[in-house]
Amino acid sequence: MVSDEWSNNFDTKRRQSGYKVDFGVPSAKAPGIELNLSKMWVEQDSDSSIRPQLIDFTVTRDKVNSSSWTKGYIRLTEDDNKIDNTSWGKQNISKISESIGTVENLSLPKYNNQGEEINYSIDELYVPGYVSTKEVTGNSTTWTNTKILRKIVAEKYNKNGENSLSGAEFTLKKFDDNWNGSGVGIDNVLTGNDESSFSKLPTGFYSITETTTPTGFKSDSTEYKFQIDGEGKLLDATAKEITAQAKPTTDGFYLNSDNTIVFVKYNELKTFTFSITKVDEQTKKELSGAEFSLAQEDAPETMLATLTTNAEGTGTFVDASNNSYKMRAGSYIVTETKAPTDYVLLPQEFNVKIAKDGKVTATYGDKDLDIGTSLSENTIQLTVANTKKGILPATGGKGKRAYVLGATAVATLAILVGGVYVYRNRKGGL
Repeated sequence: MVSDEWSNNFDTKRRQSGYKVDFGVPSAKAPGIELNLSKMWVEQDSDSSIRPQLIDFTVTRDKVNSSSWTKGYIRLTEDDNKIDNTSWGKQNISKISESIGTVENLSLPKYNNQGEEINYSIDELYVPGYVSTKEVTGNSTTWTNTKILRKIVAEKYNKNGENSLSGAEFTLKKFDDNWNGSGVGIDNVLTGNDESSFSKLPTGFYSITETTTPTGFKSDSTEYKFQIDGEGKLLDATAKEITAQAKPTTDGFYLNSDNTIVFVKYNELKTFTFSITKVDEQTKKELSGAEFSLAQEDAPETMLATLTTNAEGTGTFVDASNNSYKMRAGSYIVTETKAPTDYVLLPQEFNVKIAKDGKVTATYGDKDLDIGTSLSENTIQLTVANTKKGILPATGGKGKRAYVLGATAVATLAILVGGVYVYRNRKGGL
């Protein structure tokens, strides 16, 4: 029962202008929305080993006041949300988590308190080793992760002349973080200066080592470390980013015009040893006691090395300390300073040239000499046939050598192949 006092007071206040009375309003559930989230994986090498087992996404919304939540989280896992080998998904999401990995307790209302429709956005947290792209259709969001694969090639150069070299091979290894362990060899073998031999590498720690060296050049088993980080950047062994776009002048890396990683390796030409075999022109019997000197073409008066043939008719140029003389790229003069007993001294010099790329040529007077091919050892061998005093050399037609009495010689230049002597006659006759 309502008292008279309350009724009189209410009636009086009711007549006052602008007076409002609060009445209870029956509660009603506000409409909500549902979100759909899809995850697509693109791995061109069909290798999902670096794919994470779970991914978190942020959900943000607009048109809300400071007292309402503005960010929540959705988690997808391979165990719970895998659809097939290339896709994960979660549909009809009506609640999300307040923080990463917690219970889903935040609702998704469609409108705010002013009746404005709320817009939601789903963004992926960083996934290392992949490039992420987003596509939105209504309340459905698809994130596609494409695996980062960096192309790498090797370039091989002559250290002396910077000419490119063929025949080099390089082996790649992949390591655990920070190059821990001994590494695992990658099947791809990079061949120097061969674009078709490239390998594509995902995020990780790597090394590259030359395993096959071009013929005639010094081998180098140095291991060169590099890293491809989660964003696909090229880093050196100290985690410093490599951005150079010009070929380095020493062993190292650079990026070419299409952002390919290029490893550059320089090799030094091996030094050559030089041997001479002395034989009788007619009998081909080995002759001892012949002596030769070696000098550079631009300094003929300065003797670099000497050679004396032994009982087997052979000898190797040695320096003043009797050590085998190591010849580098350059032009040389070979002079016979003493002939074997009862034999004619050679009247002219031999000219021997070692090019920067290791190619060896030789001449005697104005005649070019044939050269054998070296497959392993940088060893030059010159076979010289001398005429015995008082004997006329053979003369004749095609295929015969013509000689001048007292001043004749036959020479053939060859290169040892693993210790096997390759003998070829010179072009033309002396």
